[in-house]
Amino acid sequence: MNRVLIALSTLLLVFGAAGSANALSVFFDFEGVLGTGVDTGDDDIISEYMSEVYGSPMIVDDAEIRDNDSDSSYPDWLGKVYYDDYLRVDVSSGDMELLFLETPITSVSGTGYVFLDDTDVGGDFSVWGYDSTYGELENPNASAEVGHQVWLTGGEVNVEIDFYLEFASPVTMLRFSDGGVHWVAVDNMTLTTVTTAPVPEPSTMLLLGAGLLGIAGVGRKRFFKK
Repeated sequence: MNRVLIALSTLLLVFGAAGSANALSVFFDFEGVLGTGVDTGDDDIISEYMSEVYGSPMIVDDAEIRDNDSDSSYPDWLGKVYYDDYLRVDVSSGDMELLFLETPITSVSGTGYVFLDDTDVGGDFSVWGYDSTYGELENPNASAEVGHQVWLTGGEVNVEIDFYLEFASPVTMLRFSDGGVHWVAVDNMTLTTVTTAPVPEPSTMLLLGAGLLGIAGVGRKRFFKK
């Protein structure tokens, strides 16, 4: 009888785990999406690429993938920016958005850039997370600015910063911005989402229940025969 109880308990634990949440991380390096030396403002191409990697529908708005070759005219400290492909806002002083249509995220990390123009106006690299209404900021009391403010001293300056932002509850849209001043970009981005294991069909649960009752009944009869 003890063996029957152990078997029943094991089966209940297995099926009780159905519907449990699991964290899943998805990485984007934006490499090889386009042909060499090609820029694009076509959000559909980027949305298709990111949806395929993410495994769930996404919409990318106001962005382009910058496809770069090695360029020896830039100094070594700018090499990372100019040698890698990255996701960038498609117009200067604009923002870009990522919308998660079915599977929200709980955190985002990566490398952020601000390409500052030849001006004396500074810029920030910021990440904003929105809930399903797209109207109210998640964690509105927490700072969403992950980079420090930079002021130009003359000439073009490119700011690079590694960032990580975790949300208290899942968000369905990200906005990357520098306050609408310069060009903002992101690379080597990791999105963490919470996936839920599928719940068994009702018919499956009924069959399982009938089987468990049958096993319990047989075990009970054998126990009392002894």
